[in-house]
Amino acid sequence: MIYNSPFNWFAPFNELSWFEPAVYQSPVEESVHTTPFEYKIDYSVPGMQKRDLKMKIDNGQLILEGHHRESNGKLFRKNRNILESSFYRATALTEDMDVDNLKAKFKDGVLSVTIPKKKEYINYREIPVNGENVAVESAKIEDAKVIGEKTHSIVKTAKEKLRSIFRKAA
Repeated sequence: MIYNSPFNWFAPFNELSWFEPAVYQSPVEESVHTTPFEYKIDYSVPGMQKRDLKMKIDNGQLILEGHHRESNGKLFRKNRNILESSFYRATALTEDMDVDNLKAKFKDGVLSVTIPKKKEYINYREIPVNGENVAVESAKIEDAKVIGEKTHSIVKTAKEKLRSIFRKAA
């Protein structure tokens, strides 16, 4: 398509409607951290405030919704700007999560949700590591080497005795 205008470089923008509202997507980021005792989910919700957020559990999902509306002028002002942003995020819940003891905290644009694990699903045991056990293990290895050397020498002498017996018999 050829435009007969000195502003041909501006042609791709001719299809834009200047009267449609601009749509802004809120970049909501989610990070999940797992420990042996709990799950911690952090949602980054920039520009939102505590009153803009709703959280609910429905059909085995943790649903987080947010809607923020900002206006910079009075109702009948000519140059009134309204900025709206909203998001919807669903996170699947597993059977080892204790959703009855779920805790949520909002601070500095980050919503932190902590979900403890049910007691029957916790399989955690700490194994101490210290230098004494390592020394005992190395001593056991040395003993095994000595026993192996003794066994090797016994087998060697038995082979020599059997050879001498067979030589005498032949």
